[in-house]
Amino acid sequence: MINNWQIPRNKRKLHAVVDILSLFVLHNLGEVWNGDLERQLDFEAELERYGIKGEGQRRDRKAGGARTYEAWLFNLGLIYEETNTGIIRTTLAGEALLSGHPPVPIITNQLMKMQYPSPYSIRRNVEINERFQIRPFRFLIRLLRDSRIQKLSKQEIGRLVITLGENETSSCYEHVVQCILNYRKYGEVIFEEIHAKNYMNTRNLKEEVSYLEDIANVFINYLEYTQIIVRDIERHVYICPDKLDEVKTILNDNSRVRPFDNERLFGREIFQRSYGVVLGQTKDNRNFYGQVITDIQYRDRRIRSELLHLATRKPIMHLTAELIEEIAISTGYTQYEVEEALERFRPDTLSAFETSYLNMAINGREQAVEFEVATQNIFEQLGFKTEHTGNRPLYPDIFVKYQTYYSGIIDTKASRQYSISNDHRNRMIHNYISMFQNQNNNMEFFMYVADSFGNRIDDQIQSLAMEAGINGCAITAYNLIKLLQRHLLSPIPCQELRELFQVNRHITVNDIDSVSSKSSAKYQVYMDNKSNKIKCLFRMGELFCGVGGMSIAAKFTTIETDKEVFKVEQVWANDYNEAACATFRHNICPDRPKSVICGDVHELDITKLEKIDALSFGFPCKDYSIVGESKGLKGEYGPLYSYGMKVLKFHQPKWFIAESLGVRASAKEGQVFDKILREMDEVGYNITPHLYKFEEYGVPQVRHRIIVVGIRKDLGWTFQVPRAPLKDPSMWRTARQALEDPPIPTYALNQEITKHNEKIVEMLSIIKPGDNAWADYIPEHLRLNVKGAKLSNIYKRLHPDLPSYTVTGSGGGGTHMYHYSEPRALTNRERARLQTFPDWYQFLGGKEIVRRQIGMAVPPEGAKVIIEAILNSFAGIPYETEPSNIIIDNLLG
Repeated sequence: MINNWQIPRNKRKLHAVVDILSLFVLHNLGEVWNGDLERQLDFEAELERYGIKGEGQRRDRKAGGARTYEAWLFNLGLIYEETNTGIIRTTLAGEALLSGHPPVPIITNQLMKMQYPSPYSIRRNVEINERFQIRPFRFLIRLLRDSRIQKLSKQEIGRLVITLGENETSSCYEHVVQCILNYRKYGEVIFEEIHAKNYMNTRNLKEEVSYLEDIANVFINYLEYTQIIVRDIERHVYICPDKLDEVKTILNDNSRVRPFDNERLFGREIFQRSYGVVLGQTKDNRNFYGQVITDIQYRDRRIRSELLHLATRKPIMHLTAELIEEIAISTGYTQYEVEEALERFRPDTLSAFETSYLNMAINGREQAVEFEVATQNIFEQLGFKTEHTGNRPLYPDIFVKYQTYYSGIIDTKASRQYSISNDHRNRMIHNYISMFQNQNNNMEFFMYVADSFGNRIDDQIQSLAMEAGINGCAITAYNLIKLLQRHLLSPIPCQELRELFQVNRHITVNDIDSVSSKSSAKYQVYMDNKSNKIKCLFRMGELFCGVGGMSIAAKFTTIETDKEVFKVEQVWANDYNEAACATFRHNICPDRPKSVICGDVHELDITKLEKIDALSFGFPCKDYSIVGESKGLKGEYGPLYSYGMKVLKFHQPKWFIAESLGVRASAKEGQVFDKILREMDEVGYNITPHLYKFEEYGVPQVRHRIIVVGIRKDLGWTFQVPRAPLKDPSMWRTARQALEDPPIPTYALNQEITKHNEKIVEMLSIIKPGDNAWADYIPEHLRLNVKGAKLSNIYKRLHPDLPSYTVTGSGGGGTHMYHYSEPRALTNRERARLQTFPDWYQFLGGKEIVRRQIGMAVPPEGAKVIIEAILNSFAGIPYETEPSNIIIDNLLG
């Protein structure tokens, strides 16, 4: 029985997991594994052919190596055995990997669920001590997140954690923490006491230390694959700073060690299938009864497996004739069959390559040549002609040339914290650079590529460059991948690549962002894994966000072309109203509550806000509204537009939407509105103001707002107003349609009915739909005793066959909007329907607070029309337009 944590150690790192799973499935698709020696030997031979397992004569022909790899996949929860048939099948997590989904999040999820006891831990030849009731990888990151621990060495994990970490109780956790702290203080004597207690009848102390540290190193390697941890120069591990939030989410998911009943019929199968459930799913309901594997299914698996294997060696963005021919030769199928098998297969090949490449970068000599060749392939994708020269003595690893313009040399170092030694420095100056300068009169840079670099790398690069008389740089494998991703999605000109490679220091993420922003000024671009299209993403900030009418419109607006997907993503938002911020967080960004900054805009430090590509500043319109006092810029709210100007000046987003400017004629104290438009023009935007009548765009409400869309001038175009499709009033959406089609569910949120006194109910019963409290047919005893102005919306009932009048957030009694067929005020859900919010959108706060939130909001369906037009413009998709009804030519000169 094993008296410590244990995992299979045949593969001490996880980078080959997709290859191994693919090969295993190919040899066991719907077949029984246990006892089939020939099948196991075939699998072993295939592992050797792929270079995953070292070649051997296998004289005993017992296929022990093959069975160890099966145990490795089983322990990761990627396969399970059917109880009734003994057939091995893939779990949902295994299927996701074979379908080409990004492997890192899948494996991370599996490692965080891995536990003792489990079907693996009770296997014959494993038999982990039943005292362990724990999820080991979660326990490790919990320790690393503890401010008392922060870092762990291989020695601490091996000697203490994997022997003492029995369960996830607080008492056990604190005991392990104290032992680690004591070990750091008193040294080996702490472990000797533990060894004497737990391992008296096993190995001697030296053998036991070696055995436990070997296991600890494998646990560290597995965690490194998740990219959650990194090693420092002393090989201690710690949580990567930008992964702290991810770790917090993992540890706070309220999950526990799952019960495992080995005596229960189907107990092992049920546990293993549950273990293999991927994120976003709760159960594996697949039924394989009577399923027969056809030749076509086997062919498709074989061809797709080969594509995934190639994707771990070189970046693949598209299926090319050369790639299809390469797969045909290696699989033995025709090129037509290869094309047919890959026709609807769209794996995330770039993520597969990234995962593999980052693992190559830390594998030292084991994968040094693979790292060189993979780096060569990256530079080919960047547009260079390349030559792998690392197999020649006194040559750099790679020579690259950009047509006839310039060339460079690259030395790869598959190691962490690489620092240029004197030997490597002399080799670069006197061998590599000297030789290639003599052969090429256009050599203009040298480069080092490694997993990471030591603290003095910038000084070393600068000193080397000065002595050699040629500029150079260093770049991490991670940043080289990022550079490739940017280039594939929006090609970076050769001149900008040359400038980047001549910085005489290490290249940072900011350097890559800077060069990519020059070559792709319109939007941020990524690869959309689901559609395999380029994802053009506008990151949006929002001032005076309210409850999120603009953001919900943006969230559900997507424009697609044959090759691109255009979307908007909310990055940060600000409002001073706590209830509105709570509603925004609850509906728009429940997973990122801190992105909503609740507070006075006067105190908002815009210099610390995250970078954005788009801005919405729907500032309050009280000082411009006809209903308000029309104080203009001298009012309490009038100057708030200036904060939108400050964000535009500092962040320079590609476009903006400014809403709630009211009606142009309502602002007193001179031409206030014209002043605002001039400022928008002066900060660098082509502006298009327009008085939108939202009832003409399908909103069931007469709501008129001036909205200004600005496009940054360097982009070279001006926004065109989308044509209103419903100019004919007979086509307008009515209040009845909004409230009854479909009916509001009885369980709908924010559906509280207002209780009125008898007099109000009687008066509302008499008022006809579309009329108000001033109708001359209302009996004297029900008339309101009001002096002065008589607002038209007092106790005004909706007309069922017309759009609603404007939903507002201001006003007291009698201004709450009234139903056309029932003598009562509208519920907040009905008001939200008129504002085109979906029924699932929950408004937080008391009834009156919610009423104001809804009235102050932007109608999402109205905003969506404008956002769609903006995205269509960037996508180059024509749409019907109409002239702006606000002329600004004379105003802006």
